[in-house]
Amino acid sequence: MPAEECDNGKWKWGETGECKYETQEEAEEDNEDDNEYSEIMEIDKRHIISVTEDDETYTIVYEKDREEDETEESSESRDINKLNSKGYDNALALVKAGKVDTGDWDFTAADGNELLGDDDWGNYGKWFLGIDTGADSETKGYYGYPYGKNGKVYRKALIAVRQYAGRFNLTDIFEAAGKLLDIIDEDKDSLFYDTERNKPLQKEVKDIWTKNITMEKRYFDIDTRTEKRDDGSTTITGHAAVFNQLSSDLGGFREIIAENAFSDVLNDDVRALVNHDPNLLLGRTTSGTLRLEQTDEGLQYSFDVPDTTYGRDLIISMERGDITQSSFAFTIEDDSWETTEDGEVRTINKVKQLYDCSCVTYPAYPDADDLTLAQRSLATYKEKEENKRQEKDLVKRSLLKLKIELKKRS
Repeated sequence: MPAEECDNGKWKWGETGECKYETQEEAEEDNEDDNEYSEIMEIDKRHIISVTEDDETYTIVYEKDREEDETEESSESRDINKLNSKGYDNALALVKAGKVDTGDWDFTAADGNELLGDDDWGNYGKWFLGIDTGADSETKGYYGYPYGKNGKVYRKALIAVRQYAGRFNLTDIFEAAGKLLDIIDEDKDSLFYDTERNKPLQKEVKDIWTKNITMEKRYFDIDTRTEKRDDGSTTITGHAAVFNQLSSDLGGFREIIAENAFSDVLNDDVRALVNHDPNLLLGRTTSGTLRLEQTDEGLQYSFDVPDTTYGRDLIISMERGDITQSSFAFTIEDDSWETTEDGEVRTINKVKQLYDCSCVTYPAYPDADDLTLAQRSLATYKEKEENKRQEKDLVKRSLLKLKIELKKRS
């Protein structure tokens, strides 16, 4: 499999690779094990039927490893070439119903016979994601890539299906398995935080999956100025957010706001408030009393202070230096994560909705609710990184087994 060029001009390896290599040669050299694996798979296209795991190793079982009397056709005569839509629909329904097993995956001839029963090909076929359109639909040779049994979808089966479908360029099957994995991995309450590996974190992060938190807030301690106008009114100008500046530790991660992150929200119906309090309204974009601009530095706001008690109090507090911070409330359209020397870093690429810009008295640090959505995004990122690690580990372990098997047969 050749490396692919990314939109940013760098190169990546494989579907889940990082866009971090300067040249195609560098990407392929750094993934030479995967290159060698791809070459072997071109020679030996076997279908995986079993994935089991102990403390140190994966055990991979392929069709060629089965005895001849356990299969109706040898793998050489099979050509899985199409997504089995009935199998996908069944898997999707099971996943949405929460019928998912995260343990070891194994699919034996006995398992297949149990699904088939008394020649119930309708039931048998719905447990496979692939079919061979050149085979008889009422033979086992017609179906490939089993994903479940006993009324459940197996997560490790989907990982195996995705890995090998990708190697054979079976795009539809590859993407179908990926969609199912995405749905499974979104259900963190039962499938992620209840795993043995994450039990120590469960009490601390469980609440990030509550649905009543809908927005985030961030605070910046930067210069804000007041300006007296000829008519006696006062204008306050400041920045609610700054670009390309690494935040302080926000409780396990840091954050950067990318340039132009606010491009799509400058015309939103946005308010200027005191401490995000809707009762203390200072200005509004739709009335022209609040103006937003995306500068080289960040998101700049400017508003005409109303002649109200809290408006006059704000001017006094700012001129005294008692209020120096700004904040904004928002939701995210797109973010990305990376692991750096500074730990986990989130980049806010695009803001979906901007609710308000506020002059704030405190705090300089967002509270728990303000960080909930970011922590949820971080948890999802960590799980996806773990999935990629498991897939890569599975490839390397299966590569070793393939080498051994090929040597035995040579």
